[in-house]
Amino acid sequence: MDAGDFDRRITLQRLGAAVDDGFTKTPGAWATLAIVWAQIVPYSRPSKEHISADEMAAESYLIFRIRRDAAWADLSAKDQILYNGHVHNITFVREDGRFYFVIDTVVRGDG
Repeated sequence: MDAGDFDRRITLQRLGAAVDDGFTKTPGAWATLAIVWAQIVPYSRPSKEHISADEMAAESYLIFRIRRDAAWADLSAKDQILYNGHVHNITFVREDGRFYFVIDTVVRGDG
């Protein structure tokens, strides 16, 4: 794999712990885990559109390949990716050989 294939910058994010002050529980905020170079993997799954209650929503799927690193070795579907101004929810993370992760994501756009 050529280093030039990794030509996209993505931000890996992890949800912080919720804060409980005894009266209310405030959800944690998304924090940057790392900003890394990624490759977009060609994928043939079609996008979906949903229409319900006068709302139209579209879902798009994208696959990223990144280098493995101890800093994000536990990346999972609980995390998310910021890319191109959109939040991509991680649906699956799998190993690709010894040195890479392949990450399946879905992004939802409301219209």
